[in-house]
Amino acid sequence: MVRGARQVGKTWLIRDLAHLQNLRLLEFNFEKRPDLISLFSSNDPKEILVNISAFIDSLLSSGATSQTDQEYPKLSFAFLTG
Repeated sequence: MVRGARQVGKTWLIRDLAHLQNLRLLEFNFEKRPDLISLFSSNDPKEILVNISAFIDSLLSSGATSQTDQEYPKLSFAFLTG
């Protein structure tokens, strides 16, 4: 999760880093989808990953859209620490 002031390059930085590292990026926009905030209700990173995985699995199993399969063919998560 990245937090900071508006218009300072947070989104660009993360997208560029994912691109440079050849990683898939899974973005959650809470302004567009406030219902997704509940996925991050825990302070435990493992529980957050379980919540995200369950959300993605529900999208895939419900056949929400064919685009979903293209967007999330295989998910892997990486934590950047410093």
